[in-house]
This record gives sequence, structure tokens and C-alpha cells, in this order.
Amino acid sequence: MTLYIRLLLAGVATFAFYRAGSLYGLQYVDRQRQLRELRSSLRALETEVVYGRTTLGSAFGRLAALDLGAGGVLFAAMARELAGVASAREAWLAALEATSAQLALNEEDRGILASLASCLGQSDPADQAAHLALVREMLDERHSQAAEEARRNGRLWSYLGGLAGLGMVLLVF
Repeated sequence: MTLYIRLLLAGVATFAFYRAGSLYGLQYVDRQRQLRELRSSLRALETEVVYGRTTLGSAFGRLAALDLGAGGVLFAAMARELAGVASAREAWLAALEATSAQLALNEEDRGILASLASCLGQSDPADQAAHLALVREMLDERHSQAAEEARRNGRLWSYLGGLAGLGMVLLVF
């Protein structure tokens, strides 16, 4: 009877470690998805600014209501920040800081997005469109890198979790 309980506990421990590794590996997949969503959201923002001639506050508010992904989270924070801050630059940087825990982006990704702060609301729509296109291009490169990292590291963390669980079982039993 105790052998069956030990085997059951060993299986549960191994599965728990495997699952923990898998969840950690999902961060890579989330980052890839969020970079793709942010690219699409920035394209929609460009459309609002250039063709719709919409003010930044209403553009971010409208896009936040339409987009449920990473762009929606960032744009909703930006709309909130714009309501209480004088400049779009300060609001954009504050929105990036406020959403850093919700988004699976690394520092380089955030740095690319932070580079938009210098042009939002500071120049004509054509110049803003050029900056948005440049940031989308950089995010596209980061997305390609993130896809490779997700492919490579996602499985790695799953296997490491399972092996750590097996190691723990061998040490305990």
C-alpha cells in the first residue's frame, strides 16, 4: 500500500514540476503573441492619426475599446494617462510603466515602444506615421526573434521542469 502512495506522490511531484516548467515556457509564446498584437495595434493607431485625423486621447480610447489584446491593454492605460497628464510623451512612458507587469515584453521591446514617446503628439501626422512604421518594423524583427526563442526555449523549460521533478523524486525516495 505504501509503495502505491509513494508512486502516486512521485508522479504528482514530477507532473507539478513539469507543469511549472511549461508555464514558465509559455512566457515565450505570450511574448511572441503580444508583439504581433502590438504591431497590429500600432497600424490601427497610424490609421486613426493619419487618415482619421483623430486626437490622441480619443484615438487611444477608441482603439482600447476595440482591441482586447496587448495593444488594448497598453492603449487603455495610455488613454487613462492622457486624461491626467499634460504631455503625450509623459503619458506614453507612464502607460508603458503601468502595463509592464501585464505584458510579457522584455526591456528591449519596451525600449522600442518607449522610442515612440518622442513623436506622439509632437509632430504632424505624416511624421508620426513614419515613426509608427519604424517601430512596427522593429517590432517585426523582435517578433521573428521571439518566435525562434519560443520554439527553442518553450520545450526546453518543459523538459527541465520534468527532469527537476524526477531529480526531486530520486532525492526524496
